[in-house]
Amino acid sequence: MHILYLHQYYCPEGGWGNDRSADFARRWVAAGHEVTVCTTTAYFPAGHAAHHSAYSELMEHGVRVRVWRIPYAQRMGVWARGLAFVRFFLELVSMRNRGADVIYASTTPPTVALAGALLSIRWRRPWVLEVVDVWPEVPVGMGLLTFAPLIWVLKAVMNFCYRSARHIVALSVGMKEQIMANGIAPERITVVENGTDVQLFRPRNWFDYGKHDEPVRLIYTGALGRANAVEQLLDAAERLQPLEKPWRLDIYGDGAERSALEQRLAERPLPNVTLHRPVPKQDIPTNLAQADIGVVCFAPYAVLEANSANKFFDYLAAGLTVVLNYQGWQGEVLRQTQSGLSSVQGDLEAFAANLGELISSPDLRVAMGQNARALAELRFDRKLLSQHVLGLLEAATRR
Repeated sequence: MHILYLHQYYCPEGGWGNDRSADFARRWVAAGHEVTVCTTTAYFPAGHAAHHSAYSELMEHGVRVRVWRIPYAQRMGVWARGLAFVRFFLELVSMRNRGADVIYASTTPPTVALAGALLSIRWRRPWVLEVVDVWPEVPVGMGLLTFAPLIWVLKAVMNFCYRSARHIVALSVGMKEQIMANGIAPERITVVENGTDVQLFRPRNWFDYGKHDEPVRLIYTGALGRANAVEQLLDAAERLQPLEKPWRLDIYGDGAERSALEQRLAERPLPNVTLHRPVPKQDIPTNLAQADIGVVCFAPYAVLEANSANKFFDYLAAGLTVVLNYQGWQGEVLRQTQSGLSSVQGDLEAFAANLGELISSPDLRVAMGQNARALAELRFDRKLLSQHVLGLLEAATRR
């Protein structure tokens, strides 16, 4: 079977970002299938050859990657990002079929979903939609999109995509519910979470865990955008300063809010907080292996509780106790498995209290870290998740 994978934010070796699509594609090739990825240079590392030409093709672990030089970053303005979406959409819909049997289109942005639907019609090939963020529900829920005609158009586009796809993959239960609210039958939607590579991320030696006199290490990795609300993590860090137990917080990432975070730390220094530049995905396991607590935070918008951020799953695989500043389905999973703590959106005092409790309780961190690793192996191993999606793609070609 030849799978055409449409994903604007493919993360190659050396890139930083979510590597789900690269991981899935490699595993499908290893299973004997042919995979072609169509993407842009958005997550390609600086200096990569793909940045030097308008279009290039490369092979990566048996995966053919077709790359268009279309820059994208959170720092870009709304119009610049919109133009990047449109440019990639136009490149996709103008392609000729090179023997693809099934199309797998991953959105965001919604233009990739629409391209998948149109190619499916033109080529007479089935397609499966992967929903990473639900549009336009997320930007509307955050107050970023208020123009009623545009909201109507986006809803119409996504409803067309939902109904034309052979099947829909949602990255969380919350996303499935958001899609169902558009009148889509639940049996047409399968939840396959972001997941993690449990072989890549390895927990530290728990016999020594919590027994040392070094500071307890908290870590945040990933985007520094408006949705991520990392300023709330700094608010919590200020509240933790009086703790007797030494601790430190390392923040790795980039995004539209990085400059504001740098300015805040310059004006109100926190000696045990360090803001680092983002690191390639292959370096993240080393950083997590030195940490004790993994933090995931999002802005207090109810729609964001349905997220499936890859850092959450990587923390679990690394055996870290996970702390959320929200609840949703992830908070429920942590409560059920005793793998971490969560708090109500916007409750900074509870968020800081959870961090403080774990900093001061090494035995609790050990127990929750062990539970976190077991949870990753049982439910969120990408080996199992990729097989699940592959089965859906095979079923789509048989119908």
